[in-house]
Amino acid sequence: MLNPGAPDGPMLTGFTRDVISSGGHIVIRLPKAAVWALAILLAVVFVRAGISKLGGPSASGWTGRLAHWGYPPYVRYVIGALEILGGLGVLNWVTFPLTICILSHHAMGT
Repeated sequence: MLNPGAPDGPMLTGFTRDVISSGGHIVIRLPKAAVWALAILLAVVFVRAGISKLGGPSASGWTGRLAHWGYPPYVRYVIGALEILGGLGVLNWVTFPLTICILSHHAMGT
């Protein structure tokens, strides 16, 4: 429901603390529990992907893929370690912005 009498123009009523207008975009703030749940899920995904490159049955598959792309076999250890560190870094709020930048850069393949 819109509140047309709001001093900054029409706003959603009941959501004034959770919805923020930022440069023409609406930003919805999630509860802390939801943010932590998503961070933990993201951390688990990255740690599992890193572990799969370090050992186990899928490690040899990664070696073959990386060799096909022109990388030496030891690169899978470097990528695996970075993925594990990145997954753990997601849970550390001090390094979170830097971790997201590094992981997004890594995910783009550059």
